[in-house]
Amino acid sequence: MSLGDVIPAVYQNLDMDKKVNEFAVLGLWPQALTGVLGADIAIQTQAVKLRQAAGKTVLHVKVSSAPMASEISFYTPGLLQTLNAYAPQTGIKIDRIELRVGSIDTRS
Repeated sequence: MSLGDVIPAVYQNLDMDKKVNEFAVLGLWPQALTGVLGADIAIQTQAVKLRQAAGKTVLHVKVSSAPMASEISFYTPGLLQTLNAYAPQTGIKIDRIELRVGSIDTRS
C-alpha cells in the first residue's frame, strides 16, 4: 500500500470534506453580515462553530455586546437566507444562529 492509497483513506476517516465545508461556512459569516448590516457591525462578531442540536444545524457566533446581539437578531432571517444560498456548494444548511456575548478574536 502506497502513501497515495493511505492519504485518501485517512482523509475520509477524519471526515475532512465535512470539516472543510464547515470551515467554509464559518468563513462566509463576515461576508454575509457585511452584506446585510455593514462592515462596522461585522467586525464586532466572530463565527465560532457549527453544531448539530435536535437535528438542526446551529451557527454559534460571538458578539461584542448585548445590544449588538439584539440588533443582529432582528436580521437573522436575512442572514440565514444569505448563508444558505451557499448550501449547494457546502452541503450545509444552517437552521439557526445563536448569538453569545464574548471577546472577539481580532487576530487574522
